[in-house]
Amino acid sequence: MAEQAIITNKNLSNVGFTIGIETCVILNQGTATVSNKTMATTIEALIGAVFCDGGEEALEKVLETLQLDHEYLKSVMLTILSILLETGAEHTVLANYVARP
Repeated sequence: MAEQAIITNKNLSNVGFTIGIETCVILNQGTATVSNKTMATTIEALIGAVFCDGGEEALEKVLETLQLDHEYLKSVMLTILSILLETGAEHTVLANYVARP
C-alpha cells in the first residue's frame, strides 16, 4: 500500500538525513555514525515532541515542512499521539526516547 510506504523507517531516515538532523544526534561512545534506524527513531521522537508541545496544528506544519504531509500519515500519527495523551503515556514514551542508550 503506497500510504504505508510513507511511514517506513527508510523514508523517515531519508527525511532526517536530507535536512541534516544527524548533526544534532548525540551518539553512544564507540558509535561512529547515525544509522538509518537511529535517524528514523529520531524523526519519530521529534514528531511526537512537536505534537505533545504544540498540538495538532504544530504537528501538521512540521509534517508539511518535512514533506511528510500525506493524509494517511497525519491520521496515523494523530491517532497514536492522541491515545498517548489520553492515557498520560506521552511522557513515558518521550522519556524512553531520551533515555535510550
